[in-house]
Amino acid sequence: MTDKEKLSQYWDMGKEMIDLEIKIEKLYDKEKFIDVVESSRKKFPFTKTSYKLESLELSDEKIFDTLGLNIDTLEKRYNNLLNLRAEVERIISNIPRSRLRRIFTYRYIDHNTWLKVAFKMDDGSTADSVRKEHDRYLKKQKNHKN
Repeated sequence: MTDKEKLSQYWDMGKEMIDLEIKIEKLYDKEKFIDVVESSRKKFPFTKTSYKLESLELSDEKIFDTLGLNIDTLEKRYNNLLNLRAEVERIISNIPRSRLRRIFTYRYIDHNTWLKVAFKMDDGSTADSVRKEHDRYLKKQKNHKN
């Protein structure tokens, strides 16, 4: 995967991580065995009461194994995304010029349009000018790697 591909996926990776966090939490909740038992007092008045029982063990080991596999798979995916996002932040941090770091940060980390990036530069830049600076830098990096 090229640096440009990694950069362009940064925002979506963050959204995917949020989705994975929700799925993982739901699976952890499913691991709990919850049941409600009703009973009454042995003596008068025979008041009906409910008790909530919780256990971390499931009665069916196969279901537990399946949930464990899903949780492991989702957690691995989450950790891979975390590493990719850290790599994107390293790519941006390693840009030698402050102006370009700001352009890349506004574009990829903050997920702004080119017009908004130009506005945030606060120096009269246009959307086209910041995009061209960005593209020239990536092209230069690609040529250095080849």
